[in-house]
Amino acid sequence: MLTKLLEKITKKKLVADDVIELLAKIAGWMLLTYSIAKIADTVYWATVTAPAQGFNISQFYSNNPFYGIWILYLEIACTLIPGLLLITNGGRKNKFLLITSVIMGALAACINRWVMVLQVMAV
Repeated sequence: MLTKLLEKITKKKLVADDVIELLAKIAGWMLLTYSIAKIADTVYWATVTAPAQGFNISQFYSNNPFYGIWILYLEIACTLIPGLLLITNGGRKNKFLLITSVIMGALAACINRWVMVLQVMAV
């Protein structure tokens, strides 16, 4: 994204499109792998770890309308959707989908950090 911004400012082509597409493909596989691991970890945490400590998943997402179970779904969607888009040729070649995927991936990282802070404080 920074490269595209600098290309607009300098009005020069700084990186070839095939390089951007290769990096996007790598990022897509990384996001998809992370998303699958995140889903597996969340399922284990919700069904084994939290109940073993006497909690259920709803206790981590309550008492605040700005922090509900929706934030977990949003985090997973913001990794799974861009991952799936970036591993396909159509997703990488379409500039709108490429930029949307980059923004969603960055949003997922921000949400993840926010959730890690709030879950510790939730109980």
